[in-house]
Amino acid sequence: ILGGRAYYLYSGDLAFIRQQLPFYRRAADWYLGNRNADGLVSLTPAHWYYDAMLASGVTTYHNAFLYRALVDLAQLEQAAGNEREATTWEAEAARLKDAINRVLWWEEAPGGPRYVDWIQPDGTKIAYAADLCQFPPVAFGIAAPEQARKLLATLDQRIAELQRDHGYTGMASLSAYWPAPATVNTHPVNQGFGNYMN
Repeated sequence: ILGGRAYYLYSGDLAFIRQQLPFYRRAADWYLGNRNADGLVSLTPAHWYYDAMLASGVTTYHNAFLYRALVDLAQLEQAAGNEREATTWEAEAARLKDAINRVLWWEEAPGGPRYVDWIQPDGTKIAYAADLCQFPPVAFGIAAPEQARKLLATLDQRIAELQRDHGYTGMASLSAYWPAPATVNTHPVNQGFGNYMN
């Protein structure tokens, strides 16, 4: 859906968008059909960019990208003249944004305020500050300005700690600012890498 909107903005090819809208609607409906009682998409397993990380339950990653997809789908529906559908997707996006900020924002997270990376089906919060869970809510406008400031301050403070205590020089990007818990960092490819910042 995000790619379709980008293509439309670049090309103006509304015929292509009209052809794709039924697929886009089915995709959005599938994700919305996997919401839990909090209104968030919950998948088990929840594969994502870190396929080696055994995430299950509610991820900030999936929910943030679904929010962006719903916003983009609403804009595509509007471009196609489907005002009723556009209004429906806008409302779904607003509900999802509210749920993300209500459930996944963790003001008292160890190390400072940020989004939870995911919540496991048993309710355990995993919050090692994976970049793909922290930055999309800011980039997509889910985080309020004050949340964004707090999140970035948390990560800036953590970078300063890594520089001071562990010699981090910024030569490589950080995908996670704290080590992933051993309970979820079980894949053999991750062994030996999980304790670099303990």
